[in-house]
Amino acid sequence: MSLEEGVREGAMAIFEEKYAETVRVVGVGDFSKELCGGVHARSTGQIGLFKILSEAGIASGMRRIEAVTGEEALRYVRGLEDEVSGLEKSLRASRRDLPAAVEKLLGRVEELEKANRELRKKMIGGGGDIASGVEIGTPTVAQKVKGMAVHVQRMDGLTIAELRDAADGLRNNMKSGIVVLGGTDGGKALLVVSVSKDLTSRIQAGALVKEAAPVIGGGGGGRPDFAQAGGSRPGELDKALGMVPGLIEKMAA
Repeated sequence: MSLEEGVREGAMAIFEEKYAETVRVVGVGDFSKELCGGVHARSTGQIGLFKILSEAGIASGMRRIEAVTGEEALRYVRGLEDEVSGLEKSLRASRRDLPAAVEKLLGRVEELEKANRELRKKMIGGGGDIASGVEIGTPTVAQKVKGMAVHVQRMDGLTIAELRDAADGLRNNMKSGIVVLGGTDGGKALLVVSVSKDLTSRIQAGALVKEAAPVIGGGGGGRPDFAQAGGSRPGELDKALGMVPGLIEKMAA
C-alpha cells in the first residue's frame, strides 16, 4: 500500500528509516503493526527462540533492547545451563534449592564479617596484635608536648571506622591526651584525631586535622574532640604524622 495509507492504518514508522512511496505493512497478532522496508523472515516461527539480554533508556521516551535469537539464543541458554549446573555442584544443592542455598551462604558471610569486625575492634582496643592484613607501626610520639600527652601512630590496613575506634580506645586509656592515627586503606591515606575533653580548649581536633590533611592530598574536619581526613597521597602519610608534634606545639594555647 502507499506510505500514506500505512500510516493512516496505524502502522508504526521508525524515525530514522527512509520509506519509498509503496511500503509493506507487517502485523504480529493484534499488538504490533509496523511499516517494513522488507520482510526478513517468512513467519515469526522462523525466528525461533528470542532472548532479551538488556534493556535501557537511550533518549527521552525511547528505550533500547538488545537480544539474541535463533542459534545464538540457544547457545546463550546452554551457557546459562552450564553456569547453573556449576553452581549446583559448588553449593551442593539442587536447582530448586539454589536460591535458599545462596541466601544461607550470604547469611554466613555476614555473620563471619561481623565476628571479624568485633574481633578486630577488641584487639584494637586492647592494644595487641590485630588480625592479619593490618600493620601497626611503633608510636611516633608517646610523650608530652606542651605538658599534654600525645600519641601519634601509623596503623595500615584499618578502615576509617576501625581507626576511629582505635583512637577513642587509646584516648580513653590515656584519660587526658591527644591521639593522632594514620593509615592506608584501598590506596587512600587516612587520618583521625581524638582529643580528650579537658584539652579541647587548647587543641581542637578539627583545626589539627585541617593543618595535616593537605600533606596527604586531601581535607577533613570534625568536632573539637574528634576529626578525620582522607587524602589521595598515601606516600606522604609518614610526613603528615611527623608534623603533628610541631603542629600541636605551635597551636597550643
